[in-house]
Amino acid sequence: MFNRTIYLLSIILVLTLALSNVVSGANYKKHEIEPLLEVAKKIQGDILGYSVLGYIKVQDLTEEEIVMILREMGYTKGVTKENYYFEEGNKTVLVDWHNGKCYYKLVVYYGQETQVVLSVDTGKEVDITKIYDKVKGVLLRYNDNVHISTSIYQHLPKKLTTGEIVEKIYLSFNHLSAKLTLDYQGEGESYGFLGYSPYLGNTIESQGRKVNLHIAVYLDEHKGGYYLIIANPIIAASY
Repeated sequence: MFNRTIYLLSIILVLTLALSNVVSGANYKKHEIEPLLEVAKKIQGDILGYSVLGYIKVQDLTEEEIVMILREMGYTKGVTKENYYFEEGNKTVLVDWHNGKCYYKLVVYYGQETQVVLSVDTGKEVDITKIYDKVKGVLLRYNDNVHISTSIYQHLPKKLTTGEIVEKIYLSFNHLSAKLTLDYQGEGESYGFLGYSPYLGNTIESQGRKVNLHIAVYLDEHKGGYYLIIANPIIAASY
């Protein structure tokens, strides 16, 4: 099982930015792990595991419904005041836990509209199809418009320079005949690249542009190494 630093409470903000301008949702019939794995092999490095993240908007979600979602995902404890966070008048419920080789996370943000994030990080030996179907099935009970992001997490060789990493990412876009639509630099040594590949499904349309591939790299200063995330169609988390 892999371990990574995640700013859990910022996940909603990134999701909102990523999905607020989406004008047509993808038809999420299946995950696209196999072609993403081919990209990872081209870039090289140790593949650590996968992540499946589902996102929906609902009118409201009661505490009883939150507990029901948690039970369906195998969480046996209740929701306590320690799971509630308040910022600028908005309430967020955050529950995260480990079960076997999986790390689960449920975030419910009560703002102008209620947003729900359910994610599972797994080791590479776990059946990702079962995880994908489970996350999708649970969220479909609350909204039939479920956005799902499937990601691969990879540790890059320490000897690589930032320039070499960026070059490998561009080469991976070429491997999928993908067209780059946006690149950006985040905090510290983190970089992101969004694009569209005709070989991938789960395409979303944002600001008039098709997107189904998102690759990002960040530096873990504590471990002293670079980590790569390859996602279809978007990465909806903050690192």
